[in-house]
Amino acid sequence: MREQGFNHSESITLSVAIITYNEENIIARTIAAAQDVADEIVVVDSFSTDRTADIAKSLGAKVIQRSWRGFSSQKNFAINECNSDWILSLDADEVISPALANEIRYIIQNPAESRSFRVSRKWYIGNVFLKYGGHFPDYQLRLFKKTSGAKFKNRAVHESITVDGSIADLKYPLDHYAYRSVEDYDAALQRYAKLASREIKKGIYYLPTLRAAWKLFYRSLIQLGILDGVLGLKMVLSFARYTYWKYEYARLEEQKISSPASVKALPLKR
Repeated sequence: MREQGFNHSESITLSVAIITYNEENIIARTIAAAQDVADEIVVVDSFSTDRTADIAKSLGAKVIQRSWRGFSSQKNFAINECNSDWILSLDADEVISPALANEIRYIIQNPAESRSFRVSRKWYIGNVFLKYGGHFPDYQLRLFKKTSGAKFKNRAVHESITVDGSIADLKYPLDHYAYRSVEDYDAALQRYAKLASREIKKGIYYLPTLRAAWKLFYRSLIQLGILDGVLGLKMVLSFARYTYWKYEYARLEEQKISSPASVKALPLKR
């Protein structure tokens, strides 16, 4: 954790909240980077079967085991377990850069009107930064006062957060080491497609093929995903397939059609 006394207003403190499940390959980097700015690191682990919890404990984190109840539920629980004036909510694959750490220190030492802040994220696949295709700046609300009423909405995937009061943007980004490869990204979207389909309103025009084609066009040409080269195009194609299956699953569910085994093997096929 940060050295006591770097903040002259000693009563102002910061907790970092992280939820985990089988993150032994990445959690040490995330916690180590957070130690420079945090007074407390709270890790809510969903009974990982690897060494995630042990690694977090060895680095001084407060580790709480809690059965998985969804992204929003886990993150809200983690927030409630934090004891500081300010809270920074991180994913296990997000790393605080030195520049961002300095900016956060300044914010909590010199509180302004805003009680909550969005942080941009630099997406990495492996060690390759994706600048286009909708991957940057990818602002997420992550830093907020304990008194801001922060709460993650109950959604199956892509959870969002609500707060009271005004919101401002921080200048420096988080480093988001999202996936080791585009194949891992593809596999994750395959899992998310069915979950995301549950949030689509019933009775709409699903049009999965048209929606996927539009997403392919928008991300590759409007958001310039082609400028990220072959990797960027693969990412755009994966997201287009995800879009197709998200709406196709919703259509099948509304029509009470059970997905055949062949359909289960097709989503986001690599």
